[in-house]
Amino acid sequence: MPVIRTFIAKVKPGRMQDAVEQLATLKRLSMGAGATTLNAYNILTGPIFPGLTIHIVSNDLAGYGATREKVLANPESAQFFAADAPVEIVSASLAEPIYTAGPPLEDIMAQTRVRYSILFRPHRGRGEDVVRRLSRLADTAHQCGALAVNVRRVIAGSEGPRLGIHAYHTSFADFESGRAAVMESDVWNALSRSQDEAATRIMNVICTKLDV
Repeated sequence: MPVIRTFIAKVKPGRMQDAVEQLATLKRLSMGAGATTLNAYNILTGPIFPGLTIHIVSNDLAGYGATREKVLANPESAQFFAADAPVEIVSASLAEPIYTAGPPLEDIMAQTRVRYSILFRPHRGRGEDVVRRLSRLADTAHQCGALAVNVRRVIAGSEGPRLGIHAYHTSFADFESGRAAVMESDVWNALSRSQDEAATRIMNVICTKLDV
């Protein structure tokens, strides 16, 4: 199963261009070491603004481990940990995609410009219930216009077990119309009115894709 290595990073004042250039280097090193892709986004909302979310995708855990070792063995990787690096890593995690509504993400990344994400912490014993609900919501969001919608489970990370749903759109106008349609859907109405609290919502985030 694919594995997604995610870094959330705070950009130091005046260093966004340096951060984008460093991301291009990280993408080159990662894909040269076996990763299937690297995608990065500007975070537009929340306490990490201005910040970045960086996703390095590997075919499986073994592939992730091999890529990590090769990247760290490359002398160029030292710049990512230098005291004057343009970003400060806030959190890191490993996740696995467990449901996708629509085409595979690699098929729609070139068209993606906006991503909307909601993160949840399932209550004890309710993980599978939350997965089912998010999968239904993913189908609905895709039917309402999202390019694709991905549900992921964090398998290791600094913030503990959690689930996320990520909707990919071509533009803010596309996101706006899709969001309005989702909020009028029967699935959304049922979920929003439910008194069965299966999870705690951690945050929702809007991001724009970086071309690196």
